[in-house]
Amino acid sequence: MCLESVSTKKAPKSGYFWKVFTGLSLDGQRTIAWLNGRNLEFNKWHKAEALDRSNSFPKYPLGFHGFIRKKDAISYDNTALVLRVKFRKGLVRGVQRDGLIEKNYDCIVAKEIFIPKPK
Repeated sequence: MCLESVSTKKAPKSGYFWKVFTGLSLDGQRTIAWLNGRNLEFNKWHKAEALDRSNSFPKYPLGFHGFIRKKDAISYDNTALVLRVKFRKGLVRGVQRDGLIEKNYDCIVAKEIFIPKPK
């Protein structure tokens, strides 16, 4: 995901947002959510890893993208797992664009996320 535009509104430093995951797995006692080929364990803080975004525009700090509204996360990818996650070290707010359906979604980019284990 890359933001279409960065907002002039400041991102909150911490809170909750809705995150789209590509899968879920039960591996013995661990439950894992997949995100861009990366396995992320539940009940643990995760830091964003560096990816090559040298061609991206607009320029903004690297981080996890999350949707402010659940309905937007579901609309963005209705085949994925959508979970409410905690974030901290909010970096920017912006607009995520879905070019297939010509729709914009309000998002926050944060440096760290905590994924509570689903009940």
